[in-house]
Amino acid sequence: MKQIIVTVIILVSIAQAGFGQTDYSVLEKGIKINLNEEGSMFIKPGFGTQIIARYMQFNPGTLGWGGGPISGESDISLYRTYVSLYASLGRFTYFVMPAMAAQPNTTAASPFSAAKPSFFLYDNWLGYQVVRNKLMIGAGLNMFNGVSRLTSSSSGRTLGMDVPVITAPNLITTDQSARQLSVFASGKIGHFDYRVAVAKPFRCERMPETPAINTAYDVANTSPAYKGYFQYQFFDNESAMMPFYSATYIGTKKVLNIGAGVDYHPKSTATVTDTYGETGALTLHNKTHVGIDIFADIPFGKNMAISFYSAYYYYNYGPNYLLSFAAMNPYSNAISEVQLGTGNAVLTQLGYLLPVVLKSGERFQLYAVATYCDFEAMQIPSLHYDVGMNVFVAGHNLKCTIEWQRRPNYKQSTNSNEYKNLVACRLQVLI
Repeated sequence: MKQIIVTVIILVSIAQAGFGQTDYSVLEKGIKINLNEEGSMFIKPGFGTQIIARYMQFNPGTLGWGGGPISGESDISLYRTYVSLYASLGRFTYFVMPAMAAQPNTTAASPFSAAKPSFFLYDNWLGYQVVRNKLMIGAGLNMFNGVSRLTSSSSGRTLGMDVPVITAPNLITTDQSARQLSVFASGKIGHFDYRVAVAKPFRCERMPETPAINTAYDVANTSPAYKGYFQYQFFDNESAMMPFYSATYIGTKKVLNIGAGVDYHPKSTATVTDTYGETGALTLHNKTHVGIDIFADIPFGKNMAISFYSAYYYYNYGPNYLLSFAAMNPYSNAISEVQLGTGNAVLTQLGYLLPVVLKSGERFQLYAVATYCDFEAMQIPSLHYDVGMNVFVAGHNLKCTIEWQRRPNYKQSTNSNEYKNLVACRLQVLI
């Protein structure tokens, strides 16, 4: 890891020496089109993409394309690609973000490809500021979530390679990339920040033909979900008019927040308490997700800053619920791990912004992220941790992230975790 950090610093320094100083601050300003002379009504179009190269060690038993065992592989992928439109229309705010699903080399527009690229919506919502900056109500597909700060995290302003999965209890089941259709209210009262929502989660049916006894699975239902997140901001205030929270401000803000939240979805999972069949007995359960957290982003010394976040989660999906998956799995179960389940979890991440500032303002940030999970369906807890570095060319708008991930692969037969490695480099541009 030290060699990688030194190499990146040397390469950026050489580029600076060879090509001279460049003003990248225009990227952070973005594009703004005024709709009236005063500039009070405007639209801001945007674009973003993340390109990832990875080397992965696979879980035991992974089979390659030829059907034989394979222990590891490298690839390059388009992780996120999206456009956005933010419109400020007096008291109205409209936000829409079409996106392309992650595109690894297993997905292509070719007629011979087994999977095709697909487009969908991250966000599409309209809000109205009843009291400017204090109360906005709205509706649509959005990320005004409950539980914790990072449950509504910006995917472009993360500390590590991505938002930790433990922050999103409904991921890949009843939400769409951590968004749900809801009616919401958001705002501030002094230093108190709040958001509440009543959502209609996407229907999800995970009950297998032969389910395990006394094990909860997601079942289709018509119940609404109720969620909220509340935080007190001791120092600098953050805006409540957009749903996305930043995981690091790169030394530009002084922030200290404490928060708590909940996401409650009645009758959304079920267990089989008898032999499953036409007369099998089903018991319904309520999903109850609760979180408390603390976030600090504190500049200090000369050009240095600490970004810290820690959260405790209590998740109850019903008895023995577990969900295993991974982003852009190249083969079935190749890099999957247990991500969500009934039980307790602690997430902690820490970033240190180095005092080094290059000619054009490039910054370097070291970080570590750890997720500790103690789920009732597993005999032992698991620990997933990542270590890496961010190279900020123009803040979050143009950056490179290098990360080493240590992934637990739970073996139920021996009640043990076998750890596997993943090394990735992500390039990001946001305009």
